Amino acid sequence: MRRPTDKDLQKEFYSGKKKRHTIKNLILTNKDKAILFLSNTISDKTHDLKVAENVMITSAIPKDVACVLDSGFEGIEKTSKKTNIIKPKKKPKKRELTAKQKAKNRRISKKRIFVENAFAGIRRFRITSDVIRSFRKNFKHLVFVLAAGLWNLHLFFDKRFNW
Repeated sequence: MRRPTDKDLQKEFYSGKKKRHTIKNLILTNKDKAILFLSNTISDKTHDLKVAENVMITSAIPKDVACVLDSGFEGIEKTSKKTNIIKPKKKPKKRELTAKQKAKNRRISKKRIFVENAFAGIRRFRITSDVIRSFRKNFKHLVFVLAAGLWNLHLFFDKRFNW
């Protein structure tokens, strides 16, 4: 993301970890890697759990469908009414996870890989990862929506015609 000229926006979008101005989206996928939901483009500083609560993502998923999340959604059990939530166990400070917990985390990551593959499919379109120099409002979000749509179209044709 290009550095905003407004001081408040600079503060909002600056990531101290990555040492640049960053944005992110939240997506839901199925096992076919198709994108079912795409959140608004927001500051990378915003916690995943806060975004999920704002868009009420867990309430939109049927109760019988398992919701596989990453460790960024720590504490979602307290805020969500959904009971079928699967997420990896975080490593406690100054301690290691047990072998059983590590094995469970590996099984969860094998289920979560579909989301990462979908993000990689979107990132094929370099405009989503490179610096966008346009100042048009919501342009970055529009680019991400179009890239997600093209990724879904690619999956549709790949499945239908075995390309």
